[in-house]
Amino acid sequence: MSIPEESNFLVGAIQAFEQAKEEQLDRFVKSILGHWSFANWPLTSAEMESRFAGLPDSLDAGSAIRELYALQASKRGKSRYGDKTPSHVMAMPLLARVLPESVFIHVIRDGRDVVQSLLESNWSWPKDVASASLYWGWCVSTGQRAGRLLGPDRYHELRYENLVADPVPAIREMCRFVKLEYQPTMLEFNRSVNDLLDADPIASDHEKLRHPITGPVRNWREDMASSDVAICELLVGD
Repeated sequence: MSIPEESNFLVGAIQAFEQAKEEQLDRFVKSILGHWSFANWPLTSAEMESRFAGLPDSLDAGSAIRELYALQASKRGKSRYGDKTPSHVMAMPLLARVLPESVFIHVIRDGRDVVQSLLESNWSWPKDVASASLYWGWCVSTGQRAGRLLGPDRYHELRYENLVADPVPAIREMCRFVKLEYQPTMLEFNRSVNDLLDADPIASDHEKLRHPITGPVRNWREDMASSDVAICELLVGD
C-alpha cells in the first residue's frame, strides 16, 4: 500500500471541483498544483497534467481522486493506496461521501502529549496550552462523531499508546480492517527507511521513522509542567 506525504490540498480540490459550473476536472487539477503541499508529493506537475489531460470531462470528483492516488501508487509499484493527513479528520463526512469505498482509521494519542507536540511545532497556531488543548479536543470529538455515523465497517479507532506498547495485535487488527495481509516485516520499516528519508523533501518531520515503533516516545508525565497538565485536563479531561 502506498501512503504519500500529507495531502493538505485534497479537501480544497474537492470543493473546487464541486463548486465549478464547468471545467470541473481542470479546476481540480489547478487547485492541487497551486497548493503548497503538492510540492511534497511524489508527483511532478507534468505527470499530473499528462495523466488528467486524457480523461473525460464527465469524470466525477471521486474518480478524479482515484486517478490521482493510483498515479502516485503506480510510481511506487503499488496497487493500493491510503492517506495520512491529520486534518482530514475534520472532513470525514465529505471524504466518505465522495469516496464511498473509503474506510477510516482514527489514531488517538493522549492529549497531553499532543499539546506538547503542537507547542513545539512550526505552526503559527496554537501557541499556548489552552488553545492547543481545545484544538486537540475539537479534532478528536469531530472524528469520533463522524465515525459513529459511518459505523464499524468504515471507522476504526486506535489508541496510539496501545500501538506503541503492543504493536503486533494493533497492526493485525488494522490489517483486518483494511483487508490487507499482515506481514511481520511491517514492524521492520526502520531497517529500510533511510533511502526513503534521504529522498524525502520534509525528512526532518519523519526522523522518528528511523526508530522501531516501540522506540522512545514523548511522555507528558516526565516532560510537561504540572500547571500545564492541570490546564489541559481541566479543558479536555485526562
